Amino acid sequence: MKIEYRKGLLYTSLKIVYKSKSKVVENIIIDTGAAHTIISPKIDFGIIDDAGTINGLLGLDLLIQCEAVIDLKKLEVNI
Repeated sequence: MKIEYRKGLLYTSLKIVYKSKSKVVENIIIDTGAAHTIISPKIDFGIIDDAGTINGLLGLDLLIQCEAVIDLKKLEVNI
């Protein structure tokens, strides 16, 4: 997964697959300090995103489960 560094945050996108349907969710923040992943357009991220462009947080629950390796030099996540 590609990472984009913007305004001090690491952005990526996630592909979610459910019952053979898929959706790509853009503007997900990689948050290694978050225990859980949150993906919901109904949650207000106003404290860190006044513009309302953050669509979720990718937390340690998924990062650990996928055995993700974050390469900050190449700005990518390898799973």
